[in-house]
Amino acid sequence: MIAVNKMDLVKYSEEAFQRITSELKTVLTSLNLNAEIVPVSAIHGDNVFSESKNMPWYRGHTLIKTLDQSVEPANLPINKPLRGTIQDVYNVDDKPLIICKIASGTLKTGDTIIFYPSLAQGQVEKIESFGSNRYSASPGDSIGIIINGITPPRGEVISNTINQPSIVRAFTAQVILLSDLELREGDDVTIRYGTAAKQCRIMKIVIKIDPVNLTIQKEHPEHLRPGDVGTIRFQAMEPMTLERFSETPELGRFIIEGVRGA
Repeated sequence: MIAVNKMDLVKYSEEAFQRITSELKTVLTSLNLNAEIVPVSAIHGDNVFSESKNMPWYRGHTLIKTLDQSVEPANLPINKPLRGTIQDVYNVDDKPLIICKIASGTLKTGDTIIFYPSLAQGQVEKIESFGSNRYSASPGDSIGIIINGITPPRGEVISNTINQPSIVRAFTAQVILLSDLELREGDDVTIRYGTAAKQCRIMKIVIKIDPVNLTIQKEHPEHLRPGDVGTIRFQAMEPMTLERFSETPELGRFIIEGVRGA
């Protein structure tokens, strides 16, 4: 579904909405997609939760009702291996409280966990959430955990002792250049995933991809420029913990920044 916001800036014009809708449908058709399109003015609440009196020409549902009718909640990856990202570490009552968000699997009090890529290991003494103790945590939960004798650095990934992640030395990824970055083979870049920041080198630009048709435009191009889509082979200059996006999306996507030319 698509929300066309700021309708108040065009005086709730039906003509303006129809023009935008026509343009959107051209793009959606090219991608074989179908979507409900809702005109809203979020700042005034028009068509967000309640029907707008400023747009009597609109006969569809509000944003919230459209969401309720068209979007199914995702199944939480509870049965997948335990993964969580360390967001920060605070000192509470002379003990390190590790702030963590669970990405997949389940964490329980008493579990033995391993931190990656440092490979530090410890047992969970306590799980806290907004000042209350709890026995377990599931995907999406942001929690504080206390582990005997362990103070991991920000950005570490937690796992249990089975189905552990890999320490990545090289990886291939599809990238989209949304800023003014230009990437070339040999460039050193900073890659941020979760709360980790790691140094990598571009070993090879494998292909440049047509962003509309998703077909290969060029093999082994010299560079990727702003707006380009491509596949790149990276070398990790320090230990990293990444996973396939199809398996663990939270550890399979990243942001590129800080490009240094070869």
